[in-house]
Amino acid sequence: MAISIQTRNKFIALIKKGKSLNEITKITGVGKTTVYYHMRKIRGRRNKPITIKKDNLELLGEVLGFFAGDGSLVNRPDKWDYRVKFFLNIKEVLVVKNYNDSISRFIGKPATLFNRGSMTIIQITSKDFCEFIKDYLKFGKSKTKTIELKNKDLLKNIRFTIGFMKGLIDSDGYVRKDRKEIYFGSISRKLANDFISGLNLLSIRFKEYIQKRQNCNDFYKIRISGVEVDRFNKIIKPIKAS
Repeated sequence: MAISIQTRNKFIALIKKGKSLNEITKITGVGKTTVYYHMRKIRGRRNKPITIKKDNLELLGEVLGFFAGDGSLVNRPDKWDYRVKFFLNIKEVLVVKNYNDSISRFIGKPATLFNRGSMTIIQITSKDFCEFIKDYLKFGKSKTKTIELKNKDLLKNIRFTIGFMKGLIDSDGYVRKDRKEIYFGSISRKLANDFISGLNLLSIRFKEYIQKRQNCNDFYKIRISGVEVDRFNKIIKPIKAS
């Protein structure tokens, strides 16, 4: 299982970039068993464990809301592959900076940040973080169609709800600059209901539309307009409204 210093340094560089076991095997040409052995040794020495700050309810809601909109999860114990990714538009510099900072504060260590095409990806390689996401959010094979908050009682807490709705708007929301309108949309009926529950808690008026699309899932769109936009922005403070 001995490897050269050059190969070891390459392993370290690839691990820092958030590459998986399969990706490192493909890039280096080293067998999976050897890669796994040295990844575990290197990660064990270099990777600081995460500390999830669940007691910060607003930050908890923000991270969960952003994952519900723009996140993905890889959970493959047989390949020692545990990754949570957040996908952001590379042009939305303020959103990238805010959520990289928020997620890093939430886990108590810097997240991995890299660009791929037109996307900026924030990645956390951690079994504990994967388990955390699964503890709080429920979804099936089609994440975008089935995602929802597991514990609806959290939407009775003002601080959590403010963070959750901020994350939802900054991922799957749209803030119009030419008029006072904010939209949130999802093909998950249950996630749309979670967003509506938050609006009701905050007494923010809205209109809901259901777009019927041929050969596609129904799209649930929620619009906030007029003076309600000012109230929403004052309470929620979405980065997209900056």
